[in-house]
Amino acid sequence: MNKIFKMIKFSGKNLNDVFGLDCVKIIIKTQEGEPILVMRSEKMFRQPDVRTRTFAEVGDVLVQNEQGLWAVVEKEKASAVPQKIREIFGTK
Repeated sequence: MNKIFKMIKFSGKNLNDVFGLDCVKIIIKTQEGEPILVMRSEKMFRQPDVRTRTFAEVGDVLVQNEQGLWAVVEKEKASAVPQKIREIFGTK
């Protein structure tokens, strides 16, 4: 069973905090000027039949498990982060 080691919400203003994470490859900006995190695929948690996001937008939540692998919880689901964490990492 995986346990959550770290969780951080990408606010768009915490660029220094998220860029320091080993799962972030680069930060790019959209045409509208919004930052997007491009993730290192080798650092992302993979689960059969679950799409692994390789980018994070403002409002998304980054979650790290005890093995040091990451998952992106989409902003639309961020209010349900505790439930989504259990789904992603198979915790109860």
